[in-house]
Amino acid sequence: MGRVPHIQLGVGDPRLIRDIFVAIALGICAGTYWKVSYHWPASRASRELHARIDKGEITTVVPE
Repeated sequence: MGRVPHIQLGVGDPRLIRDIFVAIALGICAGTYWKVSYHWPASRASRELHARIDKGEITTVVPE
């Protein structure tokens, strides 16, 4: 069995720096996608519900 070659990464290795920036960019894209596709619609639905309750259009009290 031969020795396993290891990648020698220096502090200023361009591949390492590129990979870090790619990971940051992907994280920002994923966070933005979550914010637009889930968080904003959920918060809008909650605001609409509370606005309708405040206007008296709906109630949370069950009539007996």
